[in-house]
Amino acid sequence: MDDYGAAIALLQGLVSADSSNVRFRTDLTYMLFRQGGLLTEAGQTQAARVSTKRGLAFLRLSAERPTASAEDLNDYAWWLATCQPADLRQPTRAIEFSKRAVALAHGPNASYLHTLGWAYFRAGDRAHAIDALQRALTMLTPAAAGVPSTGLRHQVELDLVEFQRESRARRGKT
Repeated sequence: MDDYGAAIALLQGLVSADSSNVRFRTDLTYMLFRQGGLLTEAGQTQAARVSTKRGLAFLRLSAERPTASAEDLNDYAWWLATCQPADLRQPTRAIEFSKRAVALAHGPNASYLHTLGWAYFRAGDRAHAIDALQRALTMLTPAAAGVPSTGLRHQVELDLVEFQRESRARRGKT
């Protein structure tokens, strides 16, 4: 964890020196979320909460600007839906920002639909989650016959299987 702390301190210094540098802010935010996830896995929940809250605050500032881009909205939605520790997740808010990202995108965007799917899934709306991922798959090039898919398509396929399995399991309980 010391390496993450050192990297975060260095990136914070860079952001302070040049707050307009998007790359510095992006790297800092990623490191804060990565540290939050690792601290959660290590059982250091309070420290994880501090790191993750800082990351969410950075993204919220970008996403709530009137000039926020679809990417800003999607990034914030992704982390609201998937961050660690899980009690900091805000799936309903993630749906709101994700829908705005999808609407603002210049044309169909499978990555934004993937985020929307996760937001719906975490909010407990399996049907809309599955629909979003199925729509994302229609935008992604299928792998050649006999060749496994890779990248975003592979991840969407894996997530779709998980969402469908969860949906079937929930229907079986009712």
